[in-house]
Amino acid sequence: MDKGVLKQFLGAGIITSGELFSSNGYGLSEGQNIAPYLANFVLDGLQRYIYDGLYGSREADYPDGNLIRFADDIVVTVRSYQRGEEVIRLVKSFVAERGARINEEKTKIVHIDEGFTFLARTYVRKDGHIYAYPSGKAVERFVSEVHELILSHTKSQRDLIKRLNSRLNGWAAYHRFSDAGEAFAEVDTAVQAALLEKSMKQHPKLPRPKVIARYWYKDIHGKHYYALPDDKTVRVVKLSETLLVHHKKIKTNANPYTERDYIESREHFREIHNVTGRYKGAWKRQEGKCFYCGKPILVD
Repeated sequence: MDKGVLKQFLGAGIITSGELFSSNGYGLSEGQNIAPYLANFVLDGLQRYIYDGLYGSREADYPDGNLIRFADDIVVTVRSYQRGEEVIRLVKSFVAERGARINEEKTKIVHIDEGFTFLARTYVRKDGHIYAYPSGKAVERFVSEVHELILSHTKSQRDLIKRLNSRLNGWAAYHRFSDAGEAFAEVDTAVQAALLEKSMKQHPKLPRPKVIARYWYKDIHGKHYYALPDDKTVRVVKLSETLLVHHKKIKTNANPYTERDYIESREHFREIHNVTGRYKGAWKRQEGKCFYCGKPILVD
């Protein structure tokens, strides 16, 4: 881009509530619209730098030195441990020129058969296939957060269910594109245990069966749900009922003006899986259930 314009962006500062705050030489904040663009420009340059460093003028072996990015976290695929050491050296050199350095604690070389964690997911190869699922630390951290939310909550039961569902749905939405079945079941068990712990503390003189009968109800399929005593539709969701979704390979170079059929099919797919657009009203009215049989609505 025009370096003069870029320099002005970096020195422009930030306006918050009508007040201008200087950049003080630190450049952009993460929240500015141009920040992700500039980050990707830099990472495009890093990708070229890696390939130039590994192959020079020779034809590149693109999977060997391929960079996978998400904001400032990256994974580079290589074919050998020695290649991994070369890539780390190249990345250090690239960022050093720009006054930055890599996080030594988080940077390591691992074999895909051992697995690695990236963005709260563990990736590992088994029997020739790559599996992805919520990392053990991510599950542990989330269980700790919802446990704290439940036990420290002091407002109404309705408010607790609303806040808890918001956290659970958000976490499930992020991880439902992975093999998250076991993790979801583990979270469900922890949530129910924390709700029971809180309920017992609220009614220390009541026997456990009576506490359970007061806050939980059994549906026609024999499943127990924590819900409002006078409105069973207001209940805590169960992550184990979340539909797991497998990614479909997308066209990264699709033209939205000339390939309308493909773009519309992608929008249709997202509307179904995210329950947005025309599907949102029906989903809310019917509480995610089929009007005729009462069972959960699935994407098909």
